[in-house]
Amino acid sequence: MAGLGGFNPAPFKFGAASQTDLEAIQNAIAEAEGTSLAVIKGTVKWVENHATARVLWELYGATQKLANQWLPEKATDFLPRWEAILGITPSRFDDLEDRRRRVAAKLSLIGKGTTFQVVNDYLTTILGSIYQGLVFTDPMDATTYVPGGGSVPGGPTFLDGNTIDPQLSPYYSTVAYVAILLAKPDSMSEEEFYALAGRIYEDADNLFGAWVAFDWIRDGVNGAGFYLDEDNNLDGQRFD
Repeated sequence: MAGLGGFNPAPFKFGAASQTDLEAIQNAIAEAEGTSLAVIKGTVKWVENHATARVLWELYGATQKLANQWLPEKATDFLPRWEAILGITPSRFDDLEDRRRRVAAKLSLIGKGTTFQVVNDYLTTILGSIYQGLVFTDPMDATTYVPGGGSVPGGPTFLDGNTIDPQLSPYYSTVAYVAILLAKPDSMSEEEFYALAGRIYEDADNLFGAWVAFDWIRDGVNGAGFYLDEDNNLDGQRFD
């Protein structure tokens, strides 16, 4: 039998407990039978009780493992299924903990509204150190695009210009645009950064309201600006 004795089958478990779970089960069976033969090691009754206890102990372990598949921090066999259900595509850079963290973050959104705190906490969890915050457009600086290709500054609603029968026109305004600010740590490669940043569209697509447009922008490690000594400074990077 694998392990350190009949009460310690593989995988090994070490600790200061006076009894293992398996031994506690067998002792409970012996006490229920009320016979001294059941507690004497080596007797036929003890061996029978040990076999029964082993079945119960293994069954408990199997159900415990099955229960863990509903816990993102412990899921193993069900992890790919959770990813498929939640629309998560794992990256080749993801380890087991990264995948579990993304599943847990997505499940945490159930029943929550699209508030700043919810969005900020979610992006912090899935993006880690590259996430710098959300950038909003001031309504006074926003541009509203009118039907026909024109644009007017500010204002989410406006009249269409018809002097006879003026109506409020449909619009598209940058006041409903959210920029997700990112920065690459020195310890991260460009490939790893873009692999992580590229998943924002999948992760955040159902996070914002239908009226919100979003994208990500990149800062240098020293903040906003134009840095000639940084690679890819014209690719997604904002300027002063």
